[in-house]
Amino acid sequence: MVDLSATRASTSALIMARLGEEYGLDLLASTGVAPEDGMVTVGQELQVVRALTAGVPGSASLGLAAGLRYHLGSHGVWGWAIATSPTLRRAITFGPQHLGLTFGFCEVSVDPRRAVLTFDHTHLPEDVREFLLWRDIVATTSFAWELFVSSTPVERVELALDRPPYADHVARVVGAPVLWEQAASRIVYREDLADLPLPQADVAMHAVAVQRCVELSARRRRVPGGSADVRELLMRDPASMPSIDQAATALHTSARSLRRRLAAEGCGYRSLVEEVRRSLAEQYLRVGMTVEATARRLGYSETAAFTHAFTRWTGSSPTQWAGSRADSA
Repeated sequence: MVDLSATRASTSALIMARLGEEYGLDLLASTGVAPEDGMVTVGQELQVVRALTAGVPGSASLGLAAGLRYHLGSHGVWGWAIATSPTLRRAITFGPQHLGLTFGFCEVSVDPRRAVLTFDHTHLPEDVREFLLWRDIVATTSFAWELFVSSTPVERVELALDRPPYADHVARVVGAPVLWEQAASRIVYREDLADLPLPQADVAMHAVAVQRCVELSARRRRVPGGSADVRELLMRDPASMPSIDQAATALHTSARSLRRRLAAEGCGYRSLVEEVRRSLAEQYLRVGMTVEATARRLGYSETAAFTHAFTRWTGSSPTQWAGSRADSA
């Protein structure tokens, strides 16, 4: 379900507002939505979307037009992580893990056996349901063009919608064949391209972008004080994580108070350090970073020490773990 109280950048709401202006609508004024510090709630963006669809007839054509206005660059660090992914399969696997950093409303899942993204819009309000599906599907197919620059890796698009009179136009917009009246709405990517290096692939930059996504996701979920603040602090410089005394000072409290606060949440400082290291280690290995580079980035002076810790966390060595993920990707 969509968390209407969650916050997101106002970029998408402003994109919708500019689209409304083309039809003579002042959506921000009519809804009273005023972005604060470049942020809005999901509920506020939904208000803007509802005002747009109420003022402009034809949710399908409007959804197509809306989807074409989104680019990877519109999505900040999430778009950066997608663009620098080593392969298409990695990109479409990573994307749904941080949907809270996107402007989508549909629930998106990836098929681990194939390069397929499935979009579920059945939980959305009926008056905007179809518009938001169109918007999310078209935006995502547009990202595929950006990843491959001069072509698209999309094999076909399947839609759980009745075939409309303008079906040929939809196919031209998404740049791939479209199948109608399907059991689910999906984007099916070409398997022969799924594991080839992407033109903008950059393992080091992707690792940094992934880390920023993890930090930002944690920050948006954070309740002031406690474990979420500690996690964010630990992620700032994984190679040199602070002691609990240093962390307490940075959080303007005492080590004793911090321990008590963490205990109330059912965790301890050392367990949070290990949780963050494990999470980052898995992210780094998943995107192709070597075991040695991962160990250095996490502050281990010896690769063997990192290997021992990772094996204790997961039951597998870093090499075995990364190999098993590559085989199942």
